[in-house]
Amino acid sequence: ELILLDTLTSADPRPEDQVETSFLRQCLENAMAAELTPYERDVLRLRLGLDSGSSMSVREISDLSGGAVSLGEVRAVERRALARLRSPGSVHAHNLLAYLDGGGGGSASKAAGGRVR
Repeated sequence: ELILLDTLTSADPRPEDQVETSFLRQCLENAMAAELTPYERDVLRLRLGLDSGSSMSVREISDLSGGAVSLGEVRAVERRALARLRSPGSVHAHNLLAYLDGGGGGSASKAAGGRVR
């Protein structure tokens, strides 16, 4: 027996989840643009998989540079960038953290899982 709910179920993300994810992404982009150097942004984008959807390891980032960047330098840049995003003096970071701490709620904040905090 087929019921209406079975025919309406979709594997696609719900529209409200897509809007929430889009808003979170825009908050993160604004914070990164205002607070980080282009190099720091690039490292975070690669480490967190913001452009491709899959994160890269420190070694993969080093290899991508042809070995010109050491593993320690990638780690240091990542730590520095995250510290700058956490800085209490950052307006954009404050907005992002407020969103993650309850302003946005929902699955996007759970997906971020404190990686930006």
